[in-house]
Amino acid sequence: MLCLLFATRTELCAEATTVSLIHVSGLGRNLEAAAKVQPLFEKIQREEGKALLLNVGETLSPGESAYLGPGRSMTLSLLEKIGAGAWVPGGSDFARSADEFSNFLRDATFPVLGANLHRPDGTGRHLSQVQPFTIVPMGRLRIALLGLSSGGRRVQVANPVEAARYYVPLLREASDAVVLVTHLDFGVDSTLAEEVDGIDVIIGTEPTSGSVTINGVLLAYASIMEGMIGRIDLKIEDGKILSKNFKTLSLNSVEGPGISAVLAGWKAEVDGKMIPAAAVLGTSAGGFGSSLGRSSAMGHLIADLMRISVGSDLAFVAASNVDPELPEGPIRTLDLLRVYGWSNQVVIASIKGVQVRRFLEGRLETPGGYFYPSGLQVRYDLSATGVAKIVSITIGDQPLDDKKSYRAAVEDRIATGEGAGKGLAGFLEAGGRAETGVMIRDLIVRHIQTLSHIKGQVDDRVQEN
Repeated sequence: MLCLLFATRTELCAEATTVSLIHVSGLGRNLEAAAKVQPLFEKIQREEGKALLLNVGETLSPGESAYLGPGRSMTLSLLEKIGAGAWVPGGSDFARSADEFSNFLRDATFPVLGANLHRPDGTGRHLSQVQPFTIVPMGRLRIALLGLSSGGRRVQVANPVEAARYYVPLLREASDAVVLVTHLDFGVDSTLAEEVDGIDVIIGTEPTSGSVTINGVLLAYASIMEGMIGRIDLKIEDGKILSKNFKTLSLNSVEGPGISAVLAGWKAEVDGKMIPAAAVLGTSAGGFGSSLGRSSAMGHLIADLMRISVGSDLAFVAASNVDPELPEGPIRTLDLLRVYGWSNQVVIASIKGVQVRRFLEGRLETPGGYFYPSGLQVRYDLSATGVAKIVSITIGDQPLDDKKSYRAAVEDRIATGEGAGKGLAGFLEAGGRAETGVMIRDLIVRHIQTLSHIKGQVDDRVQEN
């Protein structure tokens, strides 16, 4: 312990101080679990005195622009309520224009970090409302937070390692601890730990929770999809970190305020009507789990609704636009906009049979991602390693005709090559596209409300033997 002796002979001692870093990722995919973070975080604050809540990526919901309430963003409003100290965006947070993204951030009362994120105009300027780092005073301690992200196709992303090499030495001089909050992947986080001196902790995002120490740097992960948040206790004395302890905390037994209370005041536009975000639309009888290989009960359902609604031969929906999980129980407006929240409409496009075949030869995958189909059945023989051999293709009840033009229902942004799965546009015929004005999420809500109870089922439209 460092002691300072003054003339009055009063001894003031700088005792070791513990700072708790509470971190969560994937908040936007599970707001009910996120609502439970607040009471748990407040409890830690009362017990420890010095605690900071950090959020890592995947926060803005796909249906963010559909919500109307006391702020611009429903999920950022929730972040503020639960006491977030900083946020590093990533992944689906960037599935919107840079201007729309920045507009959502205008009401943020906490720092939004991204040292390697720049505007898409090539000027090298940081995104509006986004800053490289923040230094948080916690009593006599100063904790530096540097944000790094993989970004998205609507922003310019610089090398995160080079960004860290520039900022970390500056932050090292100005703080007692340097924490990198990242939305990258474990490989890049490992490289940062190995190659950039001066980092104490890296808080990242992975689908599973856990920690590892590399080159003296603690790498920590906690996924709210597992019902977990992470806690890192840093014991600091005289500008030095004496210990770093990580553990996960379960939200399963935490009493939260309830989703209705959290969403009070928020409504969403669904099928031309403004409906409370917590309103119950119907009931899920289960069966909507994670994707099974190239198949998904929710993906198949949406593709079927698209095809049937416009009477097309085929339909394809980008897997990247669909959250396949819908737990058993009540289906709220919130769940609908999580499953498919994009403001995409159905477009009918022409596609030659030979192009259907070529598309299927890639196992429904393009450089932009893979797709869930409707109206066809394809059978593969995958016995040859690394080769997807087509055994048969039928459309309706007939074998595929390479020379025939088929009518395919697709998402409008996919048909024009703008969406995440834009690679499909290259298989479609340049002419013959027809707007339908049919909103895809409206098809889903009509289906739910008509049947009242829905159950997911994966059929054999894609067979891989």
